[in-house]
Amino acid sequence: MKALASTLCLAAASALVLIALAVGSAAATTAEAATTFRGSVFMVDGVVDPATVKVTLAERGAGASGDVAMKSTYLQVPQKFYKTFQPGKQYRSANGQGRQVRPQGEFNFEFHNVPAGTHTLDVVAVGVIFQQYRIDVSEGGGDLEERVRVSSNQDPNKMFRYPLKEKPAGTAS
Repeated sequence: MKALASTLCLAAASALVLIALAVGSAAATTAEAATTFRGSVFMVDGVVDPATVKVTLAERGAGASGDVAMKSTYLQVPQKFYKTFQPGKQYRSANGQGRQVRPQGEFNFEFHNVPAGTHTLDVVAVGVIFQQYRIDVSEGGGDLEERVRVSSNQDPNKMFRYPLKEKPAGTAS
């Protein structure tokens, strides 16, 4: 009887180890397939508070039904930034014409667990226009720069470096 109980305990322990290995292997496969997408946005002061700038990443044709899977985040702004930021302050050139803006800085964003596939990246800010990007994430190993391709959404042949560094394309009135 003791031998049977001992054999059953050993079999149960072996089964648990195999299940744990299978779950760990599946998690590792999922972690390899997903990646973290990073970038930054260059902003100028007097235009917009960078903490209000929203960055969205939409996966094209996600799922069997073709639904769009969307993630969004806001720019990461260091707390010390607000000691110098003065929203809406106008900067004039020496002759009083036009508007002079000073560099405000580069603010980071990132999306975790981005699956392999084609995505669209949008940066949205009131009064500022940004280019739309196409992000292609491939499966498998290799370094991140090889797995992530960034191109213009309007012209997929126009490639950009990863991590992406975005600048405003203009202003909207």
